[in-house]
Amino acid sequence: MNPHKTPVHGRDHGLNGSDPIPGIGGEISWEDVGVDQPISGDSSLNVILDGIGNPLAAGIKGDVKIDRDCTITSWTLLADVAGSIVVDIWKDTYANFPPTSADTITASARPTLASVAKATDSVLSGWTKDVSAGDTLRFNVVSAATVRRVTLELQLRPR
Repeated sequence: MNPHKTPVHGRDHGLNGSDPIPGIGGEISWEDVGVDQPISGDSSLNVILDGIGNPLAAGIKGDVKIDRDCTITSWTLLADVAGSIVVDIWKDTYANFPPTSADTITASARPTLASVAKATDSVLSGWTKDVSAGDTLRFNVVSAATVRRVTLELQLRPR
């Protein structure tokens, strides 16, 4: 397999199509750019916490099943207005679903807004950062004031 292949190139071909790659030599075929290829590079998981026009209230807001082994490298919170929110993240295996507060991964460094509309952290002090394929994450709003809609982004690096 040619390490210089460009996945965008494959979209112009029919099934099993191929052609030379200018300046590199070799060929790229449809199989080389198919959906079976492993995901590489950082990605983000975005969770929208929405009060549907009302201020967000404390409580569990959702669950996500993770599909690959990865490491959380940072979080970012973006709110509709300046306000406050504290979010805890709980992790457990799919077999042990649902996660509980005993399964927190954030230690005392929870994603937090304090009278602002945005915040980010890449230190993640005390966090359990590694997540395995099949783990579930649960998002719990510990407290909130003023904000009605907040996006929590977790940056994920494959491992």
